Amino acid sequence: KMNGCSSSNTIRKTGIKPYYSVSSSQRRQYILKQFAPDNLGYNMPGAMIVSGNMDIERFKEIFQKLVDRHEAFRTCFDIVGSHIVQRVVDKIDFTVSIEETNELDINDIVRNFIKPFELDTPPLLRVGLYKLKQDLFVNKYLFLFDMHHIISDGVSMEILLTEFMSLYQGVELPACMEGQKAVERLFETVYLLWSGGLSTGNVAFR
Repeated sequence: KMNGCSSSNTIRKTGIKPYYSVSSSQRRQYILKQFAPDNLGYNMPGAMIVSGNMDIERFKEIFQKLVDRHEAFRTCFDIVGSHIVQRVVDKIDFTVSIEETNELDINDIVRNFIKPFELDTPPLLRVGLYKLKQDLFVNKYLFLFDMHHIISDGVSMEILLTEFMSLYQGVELPACMEGQKAVERLFETVYLLWSGGLSTGNVAFR
């Protein structure tokens, strides 16, 4: 058996496609979004205070690298026919919001930063860096990020922060290498086709 299901459904490899099936969890989140477009329940925000000299250009370049590195940050969701699907965009010019503000305004900044995502418009990731003006002797920044749960979970949030810190410190990341990415995409796509195919009867595994 595989994942608790009969091995008579053997796996057929699938190549890169214009769109892919979604998991049951992603399907549920997409449907709920249609009924409550302004709901923030699936937003996954985080905030950090960073002290010291921040290289703003490097900060922005690193997040562009992370978006390029991870397909999840270039994924969006759409309807094809009557099916909810996910698409992976090849290239996204990622924008980091850079501003100056007063530390007294932090609560308002965080509240305004967390906004609904449009699931058909990647990236489903938002990053902001706010220089706090109140301290003349120590540079302080408010680092905010938010992503939609449909592309992430606690593990990928941890990966995002760990890889950001490594890149900022000049550490080379182990290759999320094209080969490894291709394997990960294959297994994920095979699982999604398999789980979606069993319910619709329109996917053959051989």
